[in-house]
Amino acid sequence: MRMSLVRTHKEIQIVWLKRDIRWFDHAPLVAAIEQGLPIVLLYIDEDDVWRDPHYSDRHHQFVLESLVDFDQFLTGHRLPPIHIFRGAALTCLSAISHIHNIKFIYSHREHGMGITYDRDKSIKKWTIAQGITWKEFEVDGIQRGIRNRTNWVQHWQDYMSQPIIDIDWSSASLLDLHKNSRLKFHTAAQLVKPSDDHLQSGGRSKGLGIMASFFERRGRQYNWHISRPLESRSSCSRLSPYLAWGCLSTREVLQRLEKVSHHKKAFSEFGKRLRWRCHIIQKFEMEVEMEYRSQNAAFADIDTEFNPEFYERWRLGLSGFPLIDACMRCLNTTGYLNFRMRAMVLSFWTQALWQPWQNGSVHLARHFLDFEPGIHFPQVQMQAGVTGIHTIRTYNPVKNALRFDENAEFTKTWVPELANLPSPAMIHQPWLLSPMEHQFYGFRYGEDYPLRMIDLEIHLANARDKLWAIKNSPKARREAIKISQKHTLSENPDRSS
Repeated sequence: MRMSLVRTHKEIQIVWLKRDIRWFDHAPLVAAIEQGLPIVLLYIDEDDVWRDPHYSDRHHQFVLESLVDFDQFLTGHRLPPIHIFRGAALTCLSAISHIHNIKFIYSHREHGMGITYDRDKSIKKWTIAQGITWKEFEVDGIQRGIRNRTNWVQHWQDYMSQPIIDIDWSSASLLDLHKNSRLKFHTAAQLVKPSDDHLQSGGRSKGLGIMASFFERRGRQYNWHISRPLESRSSCSRLSPYLAWGCLSTREVLQRLEKVSHHKKAFSEFGKRLRWRCHIIQKFEMEVEMEYRSQNAAFADIDTEFNPEFYERWRLGLSGFPLIDACMRCLNTTGYLNFRMRAMVLSFWTQALWQPWQNGSVHLARHFLDFEPGIHFPQVQMQAGVTGIHTIRTYNPVKNALRFDENAEFTKTWVPELANLPSPAMIHQPWLLSPMEHQFYGFRYGEDYPLRMIDLEIHLANARDKLWAIKNSPKARREAIKISQKHTLSENPDRSS
């Protein structure tokens, strides 16, 4: 005879971790501790979310590593580990509610993709029906439901200037439900895999160490190395994965930045980019459709057609353009490129190859370890030239190679088949070698390294003509006015508070 589940009379509350895997500056945790009821610290490992093609195993691994790090912190305070439920969020919360009387759910608001927006709508509907209070807390000063950006900068500055939230863990009453077989919780240590040495490791502890090294040593050359594919790997902050997955909060990084007393110019530029980061996420929050379609409707019917061969050669780093190939191979292996190189490989995909931005967006999202939907989709569309409000930027990979990898060190690292050519000019433009040079250097262009996919100058010129024709059309101009009215800031987000 099957026994029915009996709900206990014990009232509990849940702190639902999403992209906020940290034990510091965490408003939902503080609110739950102050409420005083026993807390279930929960992460829902959602299969349907991870199956979205924009996510990959490297993202999942980073999250699990971050949860392991959090558990180690909890162990140090003699507290039970985080409860990980594998499955749908509604299934998880419903299962807990059949056994315990959930009074409150606390979480940060997630500024994610359509799949997480829809999930949260269903959870909201369920909590109302169950009489459960779900309180979502603001993240990074990003507001939901606003129609324009009036007063947004002041709101953001007020949020970022608030004191960092410390947590009194001695007052935390965390429940341990891991032994309840009916709920089938896991720990992060049970799920995590061996780390990949080529990728940054997850966890707040790692993020704190990287932040310290950036402000103390690495960031001194930030301004001068930011566009360089090799040097940027050490001179840029490398904090983006820890911000994207919430191991660090933007507020704590900004307030740490304010204490830096050396190399003011370099770190001031870094601060501007942190502020601009939040501005871009707010833009996506107000127009989540950018995940699927061009922000400017005039570009909806652009005459691109997906070419599978182009896609394979581009994504594998076999395009025949050395810096493009070096960047794609580096990204596929390490999960990181600096901003200029990201813009260049995307511009090459959408403009030089004249391919749909959506296909390139998926591949890059899967491989960027710091994939942040609120940044990714607006940036993809800007580099594709389909917003109608930004100038159309074209990144010529040869010119960028000669300027930012002038010694070809980055290219030689990731395209070793070109490393024996004697000069950077030859490495960056192997198609210019004469037959005699081929023989002299033992290099067979088209065999040792692939031929160029396209005639770059002709393709870029065609793309510019088409994109500017649409951008200057009456429909695009009308749409651009609407977009600008919605997103124009009353103040510059780069202005110090």
